[in-house]
Amino acid sequence: MNEYNDNVNCGNISKKVYLVEVLTSIIVIPISLFCSKDLVYKNLSVLPIAFFIFMILFSNIFIKPKYNYGIIFYFSNAYIFARYVITPISIIMNPKVFIQGPDPNMYSINMSFILMIYELLCVFITIYIAVNTRIKLKRKEAKKKYSLFKNDIVIMIFLVITLLILSKFPNSIIPSNFFAINEKHSEIVFNTKLDGAIEILSQMFKCVGFMFGLKIIEKIMNKNRFICGLCVLLVVIVFLGLFTGTSRITIIIMACAGIKVAGTLFPKYKKKFISVLLVVLSIAIINISLYKFSWIVKDSMNPLEDLIKFMSGQFQAYFSGPRLVAQSIDMKLIFKNSISIETLINDFFGSVPYISNFINQSDRINIYFNMYNYKYTSSPLIMPLIGIGYNYFGVILSPIFTIICEYIVMRLDYIVCEKEKRLEFIFIYIYLGCRLSMCMGTNTQSLIYSFLNPVIPLYILVLINKKISLRNKLKTYMIN
Repeated sequence: MNEYNDNVNCGNISKKVYLVEVLTSIIVIPISLFCSKDLVYKNLSVLPIAFFIFMILFSNIFIKPKYNYGIIFYFSNAYIFARYVITPISIIMNPKVFIQGPDPNMYSINMSFILMIYELLCVFITIYIAVNTRIKLKRKEAKKKYSLFKNDIVIMIFLVITLLILSKFPNSIIPSNFFAINEKHSEIVFNTKLDGAIEILSQMFKCVGFMFGLKIIEKIMNKNRFICGLCVLLVVIVFLGLFTGTSRITIIIMACAGIKVAGTLFPKYKKKFISVLLVVLSIAIINISLYKFSWIVKDSMNPLEDLIKFMSGQFQAYFSGPRLVAQSIDMKLIFKNSISIETLINDFFGSVPYISNFINQSDRINIYFNMYNYKYTSSPLIMPLIGIGYNYFGVILSPIFTIICEYIVMRLDYIVCEKEKRLEFIFIYIYLGCRLSMCMGTNTQSLIYSFLNPVIPLYILVLINKKISLRNKLKTYMIN
């Protein structure tokens, strides 16, 4: 049995990240304090100030890390930094660009600042507790040895059966466009009552097929470095291309999980993978953005410049800025009699395949949020998680969902970096961890969907593959 030696360290860059974020917040504080021309946002500076204070108070998280933080931790940290430091700058630059829904009054905006700071404090406390409890579980051990798929035959059977099922829906596997989408692009729609199950199978097929393809390349071509590296890079690019659509974040997260697996299997090529994929992802993200906001650049003389300017004004939507939190506060005054325990249950089960058929889809928190902002329910505006907690449980327990998500995020990061040795599980954990890292800017509906597609079904598959014992045991291929 060949063994995979772990030559890939998670990388301890926390001190550099800490320094950059603290210095940036110091720069942003006076800008947000003196440059805001909108009276409604005159107290906007409290967000970067709070971030700076908490970074100082909880500096040991970064300066004296208990373990080598991984991509999940830094993904989460980047999102928090963008929300509390970068978003205020975008508001100052473009205070009137983000105009969805009724304008909150100054009281609601100031209340949103209080809730966001309270949420940030709870997040730092959660991270501190999670990091410091992890050290008790850590054991001194040799370099980790990675493995990928215990029983190849189980994976092959799954891929063949799934391919036969999905062959009736070819666009579920191969998108109409590859990275570059145009005006003819249309989202995939399955004309079947089992459309949710088909979508989950599609996601599972792509992920499992990607990892199995890497394993085949490692087994057959590892001796020829050039051909091996070329094939791996091609497989990774094709894998990401299969997720071409209007969701930029899906491609980014799949890239994070895919690069981790490929870089662990083929550590010699990791830097080259990252360099090439950064270029490919940049082109894909710019193209998707141009497509989504084509109405902005249609008659523009400087389309890229206008696009960047508009997107900077949309930071409040991407990172659940104070305006959306304030709208969540105002919404409660109108829909407080409609929001109940049944609404909470509908939120959690309304995205579960088949069960969703028995759920009142009109009684969900994000529906009310869009009714408040647009007077109809079909808009995809996402209600902030702190706003959801506030509407369900009031001020004190408003960050409860965020706390749960952040604890899971830190737990997954620790498992990936210090405990887990099977790459198929690491892929799942990174995908889920990065999804949950954005919890502050998403809603309960999206969080549940992150577990359902494809995390839980994919986890069940690889767990069965790990536990099952075949009479004719197949070799487990490892990396030296």
